[in-house]
Amino acid sequence: MIPRPTRINMKFAEDNLSAENRITRYGSGFIEVGQQRFEHGILVFPDTAVRRWNCASIDQASQENLREIIDYQPELVLIGSGETFGFPDFALQAWLQQRRIGCEVMDSAAACRTFNVLVSEQRNVAAALLLP
Repeated sequence: MIPRPTRINMKFAEDNLSAENRITRYGSGFIEVGQQRFEHGILVFPDTAVRRWNCASIDQASQENLREIIDYQPELVLIGSGETFGFPDFALQAWLQQRRIGCEVMDSAAACRTFNVLVSEQRNVAAALLLP
């Protein structure tokens, strides 16, 4: 007698990751989010439109040009300092901490990769990225 095949039950779940912003590419002078290419600094959120970040260098990062991030109320902000690592003004980091928002500063390539990992973990994160 031939044994009957074992019945396998599968459960399918819809993949909602496509609705989230993912940084798909970055390189010298550009960052791509999904299919959009940006050639200026950007503010990236998991589930809202990418916005221009009016900041030319890490020294210019300020409360004023990060106001949209505060309005989003993330638990963590990633600041990509460009091609090389650099810190924003300490007062800016203290301002974020006063609002109970964590802040991690790294070069922009590392910030792009970290953003994608945190979004995949469904973390409430925002990124302010200067061009790599």
